[in-house]
Amino acid sequence: MFSEGNFQSYAGHQVLTRYIAKTEFLLGLISKLSDEQNIALEAVTMERISRILTMLENLKALRLASEMMAEPDAKGYYVPASKPLIAATMQFSSFYQEMLGMLQDISSSSLVMLPSETDLGSEAGGFIRLYLKGQESSACDRISLFRLTWELAIGPFGGRQKQFERFFFGNTRTLTSRMYNVYSLDKYKAMIDEFLQRGEAH
Repeated sequence: MFSEGNFQSYAGHQVLTRYIAKTEFLLGLISKLSDEQNIALEAVTMERISRILTMLENLKALRLASEMMAEPDAKGYYVPASKPLIAATMQFSSFYQEMLGMLQDISSSSLVMLPSETDLGSEAGGFIRLYLKGQESSACDRISLFRLTWELAIGPFGGRQKQFERFFFGNTRTLTSRMYNVYSLDKYKAMIDEFLQRGEAH
């Protein structure tokens, strides 16, 4: 399955598509939170969002590279190139944790105590709707936004997702070994040898 079925390449292409979808979703959430917290135009926020946009474009480029460099196997089926896919996996593991950190930073203390649906229906519901509304959002919409953020950034579901992404295709040692072994470094060493020989000739 791993060799003749080209499992790593086909699965890697699907996984990279998932990375892109997750990055787009978190980009949208971080943008919404920035608007809600009234910090969208702050330099540090723009820097964070630009960082996500850069990684998003990088992931898309790696997927495209794997497709453009695809080659047919013995049966004539095109197989995505593995090197860009492995590179994406190595990058996304730590980047996903970085995005979760952005969610936590932007949300600040708003994730510490979130009212529940029961609270909204209690005697305190009127006060919650009055004092927890945003500048342009209702308290219910604001609470929903931060509840989603809590689920992804610090809740049990988010914790499992973080661990899942961290070890999906193996631990750091396994991924590093896989990346190292798909390359031959001889031609890069030869470039240095050629450069040094030219220098000696002059």
